[in-house]
Amino acid sequence: MKARLSCESRSKSELEETTFECRAQSILRPSTTPPYTCITMAPSVPLMSSSTTLLVLIATLIAACLPSVHAVAIPSSKDWTNTNYIKQIDLTGSTSHTLTTVFIKPNSNPSNAAATTLPYYFLLSAHEAHQLSWTRLTVKPALDSQLAATSEFKGGARPVITLENLGEVDGDAEKTYLFEANIPSDVLGADGASLTLETTLNHVSLPLPSTVKQTDPQLFLWQGDAAIRSPYTTLTGRIKVKAPSPKILSFTPSDATKSGSIVTYGPFSDVAPFQPSSPLTPASVHYQSDTPHATIVDLQRTAEISHWGDALSITDRILLRNSGPTLKGHFSRIEHQMASFYNRGSGTALSSLSFTLPAGVRDPWFIDQIGNVSTSRFRSSPPNPALVTSSVGVPASNSVASKMSLLELQPRFPLLGGWNYTFSIGYTLPLSAGWTKRLLGSDDYVTAVPLFTPLKDVATDSVSTTIVLPEGATRISIELPFEMDSVDNGITKTYLDTVGRPSIRVEKSRCSPEHAQLVYVKYTLTHRANMIKVAAVAAVAGLLLVGTAVVQRVETKIR
Repeated sequence: MKARLSCESRSKSELEETTFECRAQSILRPSTTPPYTCITMAPSVPLMSSSTTLLVLIATLIAACLPSVHAVAIPSSKDWTNTNYIKQIDLTGSTSHTLTTVFIKPNSNPSNAAATTLPYYFLLSAHEAHQLSWTRLTVKPALDSQLAATSEFKGGARPVITLENLGEVDGDAEKTYLFEANIPSDVLGADGASLTLETTLNHVSLPLPSTVKQTDPQLFLWQGDAAIRSPYTTLTGRIKVKAPSPKILSFTPSDATKSGSIVTYGPFSDVAPFQPSSPLTPASVHYQSDTPHATIVDLQRTAEISHWGDALSITDRILLRNSGPTLKGHFSRIEHQMASFYNRGSGTALSSLSFTLPAGVRDPWFIDQIGNVSTSRFRSSPPNPALVTSSVGVPASNSVASKMSLLELQPRFPLLGGWNYTFSIGYTLPLSAGWTKRLLGSDDYVTAVPLFTPLKDVATDSVSTTIVLPEGATRISIELPFEMDSVDNGITKTYLDTVGRPSIRVEKSRCSPEHAQLVYVKYTLTHRANMIKVAAVAAVAGLLLVGTAVVQRVETKIR
């Protein structure tokens, strides 16, 4: 679902009560899931007395000191049965991908149930829940289900189901987290249905040892479960952990099997439901990674919309960190050059970056805190309006990637473990190449803005995107691909502005490449409002000419 937060200007009396009001509603396409929570600024409150203020401060301090506990009871294990449970964990860069496929079967006949949906629950360990960045749950309707007979799902399409975090399980010392999904009853057949849970975890593997020399390999440790964590009985199942390379130093428990770069736990049979009083057997995989683990600590994007220039100008300020083992000792440029010459570069050194940019990008640039960096290459591609919606995330196929623009960067110095690098990149997208659409018969525009540009298998800890609209734009609303941490309105003043440009800033933490979606901004820009800057420039130029003419006609000589 994509929801929008519309911000409307109010009269002076209303502005005294609220700064702005945001309400969730759908634009551009119908919605099938509940809207997001409205963001409303709190009205002004009268000043309190000193004694009341002191009591409020004491109560606030007490509430801050008390731990916030939101424990939920574990659901009944008699509702469902997992006929097969397969969990695959792919340990790549600073992000790890998990694919869990569960074949479920209700223990009661869904046709006799009055509800149209049946709740199903997933359990995640505290480590997974805390590092969870992105989730996507889909269901494959059974061939004999009611939904499979409809024309919409005959081609194998899978409905997406919302996954809600309910909190910690009560009585569990390991702090297991409970997630709820409402399964439509019309997707179930005689043997149930199949669920697929895709998750992305940030920083789930930690470097061990935490410090290494420049020529030493970098090692990482993954820790998780060696058994199935589910509130229901599982008939069969297994867990697979895939390392980046077959160089696996050790794994626990010892009864697991290793084949190449994959460590398999199981197969399991007749697994009892999870009980908080019986902790699961822990598992670990200690492996070597030959590629650097990069992390975007902070990404600040500014996107300026200009109809006069037919341009969507993007500027990214990025703080990049090598999150691998920190460097022990001093950096040797000679050893680094020799390793590059003999094609045995260290896996700890980050020497290049590749950004896949949308098609039609022009005027790219790359600078850091010192100045312009010339060690970059850019492969352009012609504008293609059909690829606007494909400019999200990392290209899924080489055919799509070949139609995009590619910006290859080489930092001013190689990034060793624990080193930071601050730089900025920018480019321009033509609005006429499908990024802006004017609604027929009105002065309303809808512009698509990329939230951020991801790097493959690189976690992004914090993203802040500011969208600067043309001066004079009104009736502004924004459609978000998912819920943000904060959405703020403001005014941005640049050169040749009179009253400033309205801007919207959205912030999101703990992002992954799957979060690199499009943000749609709808606004009204009349022809008169679009001429404000032209009128201002013409007025200033006219005043200068008049002033010059007056000065030339003034007699300044002393006679």
